[in-house]
Amino acid sequence: MYKSNKNVPISVGNVYAVKLPDGRYGAFRIIDKQNRSTTLVTTPYISDRLPNIDDEKLKQTLVQNRFFFDGQKAGSIVDGKPPKELIFIGNIQMKEERRFPSYSGVWDKETGIEAYYEWRWEHDRENFEKEMQEDEERMARESLAKVQVPKKMMSEEMFGLSSL
Repeated sequence: MYKSNKNVPISVGNVYAVKLPDGRYGAFRIIDKQNRSTTLVTTPYISDRLPNIDDEKLKQTLVQNRFFFDGQKAGSIVDGKPPKELIFIGNIQMKEERRFPSYSGVWDKETGIEAYYEWRWEHDRENFEKEMQEDEERMARESLAKVQVPKKMMSEEMFGLSSL
């Protein structure tokens, strides 16, 4: 029924399930493939069961309302190979809205989990906002704690020559 994505080439229309942080499943759909870059859209599908390829939600694109998104559709452009944890659901051929989602870097464990964030925004906003604030503060502390040390110091002699 469902299979690993290991031997499935990335193709337009492919639908993949992704395990969400709370154990449920979300899904996204590939809408474009150019060289090593893949454009995908996240669907509003969220359930404790893997989706069936006939589920109408897999044909929809999630609308994001959390924080600053203000109705933006969930999509991104990623490079490289998808993680092995993705579950290939099937292929849906449909005419896609051509748009230019944001570049997100390489595939990672966060790819395609926007439905989870939106669910948290709607059902657990207070805790979700608190967690996001704590993450921002932690990252700021970690950034300040990193002291940049050059691999090799410039000698006094070289320093003197460079200031002439």
